[in-house]
Amino acid sequence: MSGAPEKQPARARTAASAAPATPGPGGLLTARLTPGRIGLFVLLAVVGAATGIAGGLVVALWPPAGLLLALLATLGLFVGSRLLMHGPIGVGAAALGWLGVLVVFVSPRPEGDNLYAPATGTYVYMLGGIVAAVICATLQGSTGGPYSAYRSGR
Repeated sequence: MSGAPEKQPARARTAASAAPATPGPGGLLTARLTPGRIGLFVLLAVVGAATGIAGGLVVALWPPAGLLLALLATLGLFVGSRLLMHGPIGVGAAALGWLGVLVVFVSPRPEGDNLYAPATGTYVYMLGGIVAAVICATLQGSTGGPYSAYRSGR
């Protein structure tokens, strides 16, 4: 009654301070838009566009191995964007830039030429990248780092 704070057991203090902050009911999709987050979304879209340009050129340059290399780079982009933004919204931003560039470059122009030839490799790259984006966006699990039994309170 002297106004001094009550002493809690050490175990209770540790468990309360080690509990991770959980997002609201909408999860990370409803997080506040700050200038930093908006900048990261734009950066992911630009990196996605660059990956789409480079991937399309690599597919045409090295036909058998270029497709695998381009798909691995695209998968790395999507996994990295999910980890960077702590959720599927990062994959959406990267996939928007990636697919937007590919659709524009594969579509025929009025002059009759294309930047990317409408060949099987290009379409397999587009389909494989879309599948990779969907898989990365729908992954379940923690993106907050390794699991610790100590931090979970068990």
